[in-house]
Amino acid sequence: MGTNGQLYRLIENNATNTVQANSFLPNYIGYQFPGSSTSGQDFYYLSKIGFEEYLDPNSKDSITYLPTSNLMAGAQISVPSASSGSFIAHTLASPLYFDAIVNHNPNLTLQYFQVTSDWGINYILADNITWYFIQGSGTPQVGDIIHITSPFDVIINVTAVSTVNNYFAQHPISGKIINLGNNQQMTNVAWDTLKVVDPYQSILITHTRKNGGELYATRDALRLGQTPKWSVIAQGIGEMFIGEIAITPNLAHIYVGTTTGLWRIDGFGSTYSSESNFIEQTDLRVGNAPAITKTLIFNGVITGIGINPNDPGDVLISRTATNQNKIFRSSVANTTSSAISFASVQNNLPTNFTVNDVLIDVYNSQKLYAATEKGLWSSHNDGQTWVLDSDGLGEASINRIIQNWRINEPSITKPGEVYLATFGLGIYSTGVCTDFASTENFQLEENQLTLSIYPNPLKDEANLQIELTNSGMTSIEIYSISGRLVNQENLFLEKGRNVIRLNTEYFENGLYLVKIVSPYGESYGKLMKE
Repeated sequence: MGTNGQLYRLIENNATNTVQANSFLPNYIGYQFPGSSTSGQDFYYLSKIGFEEYLDPNSKDSITYLPTSNLMAGAQISVPSASSGSFIAHTLASPLYFDAIVNHNPNLTLQYFQVTSDWGINYILADNITWYFIQGSGTPQVGDIIHITSPFDVIINVTAVSTVNNYFAQHPISGKIINLGNNQQMTNVAWDTLKVVDPYQSILITHTRKNGGELYATRDALRLGQTPKWSVIAQGIGEMFIGEIAITPNLAHIYVGTTTGLWRIDGFGSTYSSESNFIEQTDLRVGNAPAITKTLIFNGVITGIGINPNDPGDVLISRTATNQNKIFRSSVANTTSSAISFASVQNNLPTNFTVNDVLIDVYNSQKLYAATEKGLWSSHNDGQTWVLDSDGLGEASINRIIQNWRINEPSITKPGEVYLATFGLGIYSTGVCTDFASTENFQLEENQLTLSIYPNPLKDEANLQIELTNSGMTSIEIYSISGRLVNQENLFLEKGRNVIRLNTEYFENGLYLVKIVSPYGESYGKLMKE
């Protein structure tokens, strides 16, 4: 979400090595944006967004594939998805034929009469034309009057008559015939087309304060070549200055935590934007959105939602409540019955601080995390006992916690990794800090390149101890806290331990990021100039 309520997606063009910011804002007619001059704005400065993508085997979306060469049955093809940057693997059940040049078959040529009207327009009386004589008979002659009734309606006073040829080509193996029109030759002919199911699906949701709290949703966030269709799928669900939007991995359920409670939105994941009645089925602005249902399943002000990636009904939530239990769990949150119950799993977790977010571990559903204003807490026994688990962060306030739950996909390089968004201290992953607001050092997991800095904090000079698994050219880059490059050196370093003296006499006091780049990887560190 950008300024003035704008929503952007970044499109990378590998051919030109550029990235374009593409706005795909919903139709927010009559809405007041943050920073506008009038009061009663309909968006928060930090608008809530929920996103999830899924490989849907029952998808109703498809891609039309045109071959560019002859392909035999059993061949493997890759079809680009219209819903993501991925490719769909498909095995051909029958051959697909292609010819760079196709010539007409004289035995298939048809000849038709062409008549010219008294206003100079030519009409070909082909097989798809329905006509009859008003004046004349047999074959058309000059002076006849002809009435064409389909596919259009016109009466013609014939001033000229000629004949035209309609050419056809036939594939020698499949026998398929294509119409060449008045051309005797055609180039780049795909004799066959194939429809391939596009399983790549996604849902993107954003919240507004209008109409008592509403959700705008689209299935087209990853379809970069088309204008997204947006639907208002829920209204009257409450405010979201805190709270969360969470979508089950199979897109079946949308859980929304607001100031009124935990809502479950169903039905949007089984609709497809390629269907002609998509908007009528899902958008409250044009009707009652019969495909969508919403259910309030927990009362209270919700701060965070954690969904078990392996069970869409297993949901962990956190709420605001002064000196009361804040963390609850249900194993039947997706049931359609009214008997949805949540049980507290707070136990020994202190109740005197705020819980901002929660998480159920993808590998072990008994392992729970709680992101709080007093650090990260975890439980290995379904919340029976909790321990402070934010090693290196202490009791830093943690606003959000998420996990890379896609653990069985070959393209995922860090399955199960957990990410923490802190208040003012950057974003951290499991064992690795991805911002530079702390003075702790961290390395890449390959451990082919390590960095140590001493003394730290420092005054006018620092030692950078760099260990390499192999010799090579190495770049040492120093960045200010604002991201400005303040110093860079390129050195050839030997295999093993290297100690580089860094003169910081002219550095301003403050925190700096040290980046080491070699052919074998990268490493980062922090130094504090006092």
